[in-house]
Amino acid sequence: MVPEWVGYFEKFGGELAELASGELQQFVEDGLNDANIFLREEIVILDRYLGQLAATEITKEEFKGYVVDLHQNIVTHELVMKHASQERAVRVAERMERLVLGRLLDLLP
Repeated sequence: MVPEWVGYFEKFGGELAELASGELQQFVEDGLNDANIFLREEIVILDRYLGQLAATEITKEEFKGYVVDLHQNIVTHELVMKHASQERAVRVAERMERLVLGRLLDLLP
């Protein structure tokens, strides 16, 4: 099932639509299926924030602040995880920074 926020971003067309319906949607789906409970919960929160942004319940600036907090939470928590989980946490944090904080926020009007 495609999240409602994907449709919202697709309305803008172009690179933003491609990002939302491709790489970003896959990132969220992968995170929601992660074996690590902590990482899965962080992606649930990200998914909620994306939905709130799409529903205009939060502003772009509020969204950015919330995602920065999520990113920092993952990076901080990574320090206490076991090795295999640390690697996944690093990858999740890096993808979040690249996809959401980098590309998505730059493309949003």
